[in-house]
Amino acid sequence: MTDTTAGPLRAWTVRRARLVDIPAVSRMLRAPSLADWPLPGGVSETDLTSATRLMLTHVGLEHGEFWVADEDGRVRAAVVLFPPTVPQGVERLEGALKLELGLQPGQPDSTDVAELAALAGAPEMHWLLMPLHTPGDDEVLNELLDAALPAVDETGMPVMCLEQGVPAPAIRAAGFEPLVVPLDLAVSASLRPGVQAPDDAESLFAVSL
Repeated sequence: MTDTTAGPLRAWTVRRARLVDIPAVSRMLRAPSLADWPLPGGVSETDLTSATRLMLTHVGLEHGEFWVADEDGRVRAAVVLFPPTVPQGVERLEGALKLELGLQPGQPDSTDVAELAALAGAPEMHWLLMPLHTPGDDEVLNELLDAALPAVDETGMPVMCLEQGVPAPAIRAAGFEPLVVPLDLAVSASLRPGVQAPDDAESLFAVSL
């Protein structure tokens, strides 16, 4: 898809993310703390930031759909869509998602992302959407979704969106329907149905090792 530019009344430009955008998008994630991330042996905020940047770079940029809203050279908002399968060895994806969603990895009752999807009733094979934006910034998020979702929809696969708190109106407007998640999690899940056209859809995401 061709990058889209802002109209005359827009203060931002929607474009594909680049490597130079990774630090800014990483900073948009919820600030980590050891209280939120009680892994055995402890872990520093520097390590967490590094893991998040690696996840955004090697999964988001290389295998997903990753778009940003650029305003005066500054990343204002972003959406990143992760594919149903990722290269073997990218364990940081799960950790970075848990950090963003506040699922407290390392706790005995920790819920992993795959388990949460199953509990919510999402199909096993689905894209995963992470929207990063300021609450109420729905016009920007609308444009980001308009840019990012068509390529994903061409695969015929459904898309699950996980967010902290109530889903953004722009998510609902894009056709995502609410899913039920455990009440003790401050996370909302919603699903955009896909049309599973080819029988070998899973092979579309096979990764050469």
